[in-house]
Amino acid sequence: MAALGTSGEFMPEKITASYRIVTPMFIGDAEQKASGISPASVKGALRFWWRALNWGRVLKEAGDNEVAALKLLHAQEAVLFGGLAETDEDEKTGKKQQLGGQGAFLLRVESKNLKKYSAGTMDEHYNLKDSWQSYLLGLGLMKYDKKKNYYQRSALISGSFSVQLFCKNSAYSQELENLLLLWGLLGGLGSRQRKGLGSISITALKVGDEIRELPQNQPAVLEVLKNLIDKSATGEPPYTAFSQSSQILCSPAKAQTSWQTLAEIAEKMQMFRGWGFDAGAGHQINHKPANHAAHTKKRTDHNIVDDYAKPAVPTKQLPKSITFGLPRSYKLSNGCEFKLDVHAPSKNNEAKRSRRASPMFIHIQQFPNDETMIIQSFLPATFLAANDQVQIQQKIGNHWGVVDNITPATNWQVIREYLKTFSTWLAV
Repeated sequence: MAALGTSGEFMPEKITASYRIVTPMFIGDAEQKASGISPASVKGALRFWWRALNWGRVLKEAGDNEVAALKLLHAQEAVLFGGLAETDEDEKTGKKQQLGGQGAFLLRVESKNLKKYSAGTMDEHYNLKDSWQSYLLGLGLMKYDKKKNYYQRSALISGSFSVQLFCKNSAYSQELENLLLLWGLLGGLGSRQRKGLGSISITALKVGDEIRELPQNQPAVLEVLKNLIDKSATGEPPYTAFSQSSQILCSPAKAQTSWQTLAEIAEKMQMFRGWGFDAGAGHQINHKPANHAAHTKKRTDHNIVDDYAKPAVPTKQLPKSITFGLPRSYKLSNGCEFKLDVHAPSKNNEAKRSRRASPMFIHIQQFPNDETMIIQSFLPATFLAANDQVQIQQKIGNHWGVVDNITPATNWQVIREYLKTFSTWLAV
């Protein structure tokens, strides 16, 4: 409960959560440089996980009406986090209600011992030669070069920070406490956080004068996540959120660095998805034999992309693995380059492209004894809107030309096959 001040007024309740940076955090300021952790970036991350966490509840409150649930979610988010002031009419009572304005809490971030590497020094300490982690970094964070891959952005590679929330109304205290805990077990900050970069681990949680006990091992993490997450929502959420279709898997904890752990999951994912390159000794990925039978659609997907370069094959299809996220690039052995991107209509009916983030989240959890653990979360949601298409493009010179536009049907089969390869991991 909020404290009572000397004047008889209730004082804001303070919630403090402390976190450590577990994997390199490519968080950028206005110039895309890793200069620190801002309150705005933390608040943005908390908003994301709040929406994911509350979809089941608001859907139930809205009587399973998705449109009404989205409206209710927007209204509650505006009250909690703040937003542009606006007036809305309550559908049940007909009364006008004020939304937005200042949120229900104030947020402050304090950082400690942040260590930053520039793009140049990143190469020295996080070598990308034949590394599996480069697969997760992707374009934007690193540059692929025939002789040497190198980083293009700076990163915060270690340190800690605390998030202090001053709740104006103690009614929101438990909700915010749960949110800070969930973020510290599944989330992160910065670019490519869905791929395990910028992972954070919660190290302390204090509400008022009370110190909360935190999970210290794999079974305890599973128990906390089961208690926090609402998976009651049926159907496919209209945005990234927990539902009955969600899957969360936790690996055993190991005595290895977080960078080594990131390489471990990167290798598993790349070997599952990649076709490899034939260097004279069969197709290989990072000098290891590629697995062309990793999933049931892999060879079919490869043949589909291979046909893009054949004008004699007029009917184009899409690989089933596009649900891992778009855009997706392919470079064939004959030198042809193709890219799959989203082709979505805008309000004025002009075509525009926008990415579709992966429904897979990789998080590296680090315990007080420095053991590390991988948590993979699969949160399927509406992947493409009804009128969206996937555009096949081919690189010709320095430009991309359109090959075809295709309206796909979302199929999560490949991702579910990927998750089945972790049969020894524990599920939430």
